[in-house]
Amino acid sequence: MADSTMVDIRFSAGGEEQTTVQFEPLGTSFDLENQDFIVLRTPREKVDSIQVEIFPSYIKVWVAYPEDRIWSDEHIILDRDGIEIARL
Repeated sequence: MADSTMVDIRFSAGGEEQTTVQFEPLGTSFDLENQDFIVLRTPREKVDSIQVEIFPSYIKVWVAYPEDRIWSDEHIILDRDGIEIARL
């Protein structure tokens, strides 16, 4: 974890089917194979505003953005090796 002001939330694929994790409102998505995972690193103060919807083979994650803009780079997506693959 980067520092104590950030929180890591892990989203993983279970079972035999591919799982798609989609981050809204931008629609950025990642396809995960069996037992694979990604991590959302987000500011601690934003955790309460994150909403997660779980469906079979699909996870939708709504992250908070400032009201005056749709883009923010404060949410970081990491792969299973801890390498940054996207910013939301």
